[in-house]
Amino acid sequence: TLSHPFDYLRWLLGEVGAVTAETSESGYLELQVEDSAEIILTFEKGPLAHIHLDYNQRPTSHWLEIVGSQGTIRWSDDDGVTRWWTAKDPQWNEIVPPEGFERNVLFMDEMRHFLDVLDGGATPVCMLEDGIRALEIALAAHASAVGGCRVLLPALGI
Repeated sequence: TLSHPFDYLRWLLGEVGAVTAETSESGYLELQVEDSAEIILTFEKGPLAHIHLDYNQRPTSHWLEIVGSQGTIRWSDDDGVTRWWTAKDPQWNEIVPPEGFERNVLFMDEMRHFLDVLDGGATPVCMLEDGIRALEIALAAHASAVGGCRVLLPALGI
């Protein structure tokens, strides 16, 4: 039920070529749905991504870490701070959100953009094909978990 990591990882790393996943339904939520998942995405250009989705963890946590041969970038939703380290400057640096930043502004901006698109005044920044691909990745993760196998995704024709 949480596909945003699929969206932003595609935006950062390109198209997903294969998915491997394990899921668990603990029953803690009293719903017939997976409440945790470990997903590995293999991108067409070579990178790998590991996604941990968990509705049971308290306190909740959402973060992104990108590790490369010359450094690391970390972002945490807890405080909104982005930290990075590079081989050229071997110390942690950071960017903090602007003073007075309100996360809800992001959602309000998104809604305004959506209304502008409906009125014909803007071009969508997220196309239907992006939503279809996120669904394909989610379904591939489910199929991988159920079948105990790696699932290849078809190349996009867009």
